[in-house]
Amino acid sequence: MGIARKLAKLDHLVRGPIAQHFPPQLTTRLYSATRSTFLEQLAKERPDVDPPLHPVQMRNLYFRNDLGNAAGFDKDGKMLPFSYSVGAGFAVVGTVLIEPHTGNKLGSLSHNPFVPLPHSRSAINSLGLPSAGVDVVVQNIQHFRHAYDPQDFPIGASVMGHPNHEGAEKIAGTVECVSKLLPHVDFVEINESCPNTEHSDDGLTERIGRIVDVRNNHTRRGKYVPIFVKLGDFGNVDETIKFYSESGIDGLAGLNTQKDYETLRKDIDPRDRDLFDHYTENHRGGVSGAPIRGRAYQQIANAAEEIKQQGSDLKLIHIGGIATPADMRQSRRLGDTVVLREWYTGMMDAIATQKLEEIYARMVR
Repeated sequence: MGIARKLAKLDHLVRGPIAQHFPPQLTTRLYSATRSTFLEQLAKERPDVDPPLHPVQMRNLYFRNDLGNAAGFDKDGKMLPFSYSVGAGFAVVGTVLIEPHTGNKLGSLSHNPFVPLPHSRSAINSLGLPSAGVDVVVQNIQHFRHAYDPQDFPIGASVMGHPNHEGAEKIAGTVECVSKLLPHVDFVEINESCPNTEHSDDGLTERIGRIVDVRNNHTRRGKYVPIFVKLGDFGNVDETIKFYSESGIDGLAGLNTQKDYETLRKDIDPRDRDLFDHYTENHRGGVSGAPIRGRAYQQIANAAEEIKQQGSDLKLIHIGGIATPADMRQSRRLGDTVVLREWYTGMMDAIATQKLEEIYARMVR
């Protein structure tokens, strides 16, 4: 058993008492300081797994199964060998930025704020899009492909405008980032929903249009790369589906983490509420895991029905609160429009509580 698995199992035993009894500020500092170290150790794990099969075809892509990590787990592509070895059907790298970015910092410490809410099967992060930049990501993807020659394991990239850029510079940077990634990834998620950076719907049509144009130009020279837009809320679902059906993209992904804290607090276990209140008051951040599962499922279900009603060709990626085989079955029952599923908080809990060799097999079969 590797160091990461030992740390995860130890953390699973102590995180409940820590969240309940430690001062919230100390708990936040503890987990913010250790998160990146744990992921560095997890990246070294190479479980010996026969990948579970639930084959899916989406556009021109073949997936060995329909479950992979959500954006945020693998910021720079360093986790690709782990994800492939552990049995994922695909991986999403990023969110990728055109230039390096430190993200948000916890006071004077060089750590990005994060804390688990263990009794609620949830977490909150306000990482703020830390990124090594697109050039490093491209190198990491190239190295992975050369070393592993992955089969039926598409690699997606989540992309967003740089938080330090504005206006035309931000749009240009996003388009350039996508352009650099297109020769190396199999699909792209445009992140229109990050709760931890300033972002505006102003210029949405221009952003999407320019990204679709650069993809179409790439297609004339190489392969077709599907584009998804990741949402934090589908809003008026009929108008949302109509708009994106006419935009030239291939599908929508949702939901991202949520931040309507007053509503979410009702689904936070009382033992986690002091920590929840402290974190959201001081760091804001997006809530993931079980508290958002119901709304994510319902919005994806509504979107799938609206796509059917409108005769749209859009596909959907279901994200938000997926943690159990029952969640997978429920999502699959929505039909072929909901082609893929992504997890993160649920995956981290599975790493801590189950044999690493079984976490995908248990979910996919």
